[in-house]
Order: sequence, then structure tokens, then C-alpha cells
Amino acid sequence: MLTDLEAARNLFGGAGHAPKGRLRVDIPVALARSFIIPRLPELTERFPDIDIILGVSDQPVDLAAEGVDCVVRLGELSLTSMISRVITHVRMVSCASPSYLEAHGIPRSIEDLSDHRAVTYFSGRGRSTIDWHLIEDGEERSIKMRSAMLVNDSEALVACALAGLGMIQALHAGVADHLETGRLVQVLPELQAFRRPVSIMYPNRQYLPAQVRAFIEWIDETCKPLNA
Repeated sequence: MLTDLEAARNLFGGAGHAPKGRLRVDIPVALARSFIIPRLPELTERFPDIDIILGVSDQPVDLAAEGVDCVVRLGELSLTSMISRVITHVRMVSCASPSYLEAHGIPRSIEDLSDHRAVTYFSGRGRSTIDWHLIEDGEERSIKMRSAMLVNDSEALVACALAGLGMIQALHAGVADHLETGRLVQVLPELQAFRRPVSIMYPNRQYLPAQVRAFIEWIDETCKPLNA
């Protein structure tokens, strides 16, 4: 009852009322480690009275059933009664370990990819896999890679690539360190970088609690540089 009372005060506290109270959000694994979590001190310093419950997952979340206020996801979101919108686009990169390329050769064209195998990301109980997307001569092409392994976690995807199990297409920010050290090598670097949307989803409410609105505005502002 006290929690509900505090939420009501926070919702109708007026323009001068600082956001406070519990905020439960869920963010994708790749963006969490490489980008969002390092910047969370900015949010907590700006809004010290917000109590953050942070979930880190790549899998679909039932906001109502799990009591989550909003989620950030990489890629397009499925149709739902919730509000969803794209806040930025992030660069993807195709890469593999030197050991894999030494064993299987370096692809020189999109057509060469048919001779290779990939570690493929899947999402949800239906194990919906994510195709590769590459841009050639200004045209986006979707490629269904032959899978050496399926994983449902972004960090596992990168770990499999580092182990030489196959090529991956991953968030550039999540593998930038490995590319710099040479533990991963970019594949088909001459092709234009493909960008995937980053979307945020939250309940379809006319009046969002102040702490939820504060997070939405902050994540929107914070993720904009990823589109550079």
C-alpha cells in the first residue's frame, strides 16, 4: 500500500516534483555491457531518488506479467498493445576469429558466404533465427547463413566466434575491443555497414510515472551517439 501511495504521489506530484521510486527496466546484453551500464552513473546522479531494478536479457519480456516498466531491445519489435518506438540505429559488423578464417578461408564476396558456417542468434521459445543483412551497391541483402550453432545470448554469440566455431554478425560496439586486438577479424569490410534499430517499449498509458518518463528521455538521449 505504501508503494502504491508513493507511486501515486510521484505520478501527480507536479512539474517540480523530482522523479523517485522503483524503476524496473530490461536491456539487451550487448548494449548493457558495452554501452548502457557504463553510463548509468549519469542517470543515478541526475535522479538519485530513482531505485533501479535492472534486468539484462535478449529474450522477450512480458511487461505486465513480470512487472517491468519498459524494455530496450535491439531490432524491430513485434506488434503488441504496448507503445514501441525506434530511438536510434546501431552499426552491425560481420566477423570471425583468425583460427576460423585460417581453417575455412576468407570470403571475398557475398556469394562466398554459402561456403561458410555461422553462429546464429535466435530469440524466443519459437527459436526464431536472425538472418544476416549486408548492403552491396546501396541495396540491402538478407542472407540465411548455414548454422554451426544456435545461441540466444549476445555474449555467448561472441564467445563462440572467439572459439572459432563460426562467423557472426554482431553489434559493433560489443566486439570493438576484439577487433582492435585482432582476436576477431572483420569479414567483407568493403561492404557498407548495416544498421539495426534500437527500440524501446513501455505500457500504453496516458500517464506514465515520472521515473519511467525520466528513463525513456535519458535512454533516448544517451543512445543517439550510437547512430553516428
